[in-house]
Amino acid sequence: MSKLDSGGWPDGSKRILIPIEGHSLELKLCQLFLDLAKAKKYKLTFFHVKTPETKIEKMLNKLKEDLRKRGVEAQIQIVPGEDPAYEILEESRKQYDLIAMVSRIKALKKELFGSVTNKVARNAKCDVMVFHNVDKLPKKLNKILVPIFLPNRKVVKMVLEFLYAECCKDADVTFLHMYELPISLPLGEEYIPDEEKEEIRKVLSIIKEESKAAGKTPWFKEIITRDIRKTLIEYVRKFRPDLVFIPARKRPRALIGLLGTDEYYLASHLNIPVILFF
Repeated sequence: MSKLDSGGWPDGSKRILIPIEGHSLELKLCQLFLDLAKAKKYKLTFFHVKTPETKIEKMLNKLKEDLRKRGVEAQIQIVPGEDPAYEILEESRKQYDLIAMVSRIKALKKELFGSVTNKVARNAKCDVMVFHNVDKLPKKLNKILVPIFLPNRKVVKMVLEFLYAECCKDADVTFLHMYELPISLPLGEEYIPDEEKEEIRKVLSIIKEESKAAGKTPWFKEIITRDIRKTLIEYVRKFRPDLVFIPARKRPRALIGLLGTDEYYLASHLNIPVILFF
């Protein structure tokens, strides 16, 4: 396992929608993106759908205080509504590049019938980032693990941009390319087909190009496995990252959401901060 080349990074600007319910754990997500906005000139909109049950005054006061301390300009929008997912999706149609949300749902019933995060992830036209176990996010991150199932330049760029946040700037990033052997393949024949070797070359090429542009030096590792879930969980226990960034291969399906997917299984079984990226 070896470090990759590095170089410069061009300035860019993203419009990011951050829906908030008013829970204190959401502040960690907000603070992360405030740091990124200061470094990368992101345009942030904090969006709250006010229902009779929600109480957000305390969180808003803290958020406004953080905005002043960091010298970051951001929009705070509060709209009335009975269906938060609908209002978030309507707002997201205004040319946003990314929606960043916190998932607090663990109940099976909620996942079966669709949480707000599942509805948004399933129907949004832009990228969606869902944070699990954000309450366990440390003030300083030392290790970030990114399992890569398919070549994806957008994912690599997004992860490298995280390193501009104050809490992540000293973190080591490891991109882990995982290839799952078919069950039909006899034991002992653990080779990588030519087409998969080509996929690995594409992933490595993307990481090299983007790390050079970003001026960062991530790591790259390959794993051949017969069980992605088991192997990744074991790798996380040994590697002990502070954050796992999982790019989903598919959007959540209607009705059952993420249930049954590798991504949901991993997010629900890893007792550390996890980001699902759709």
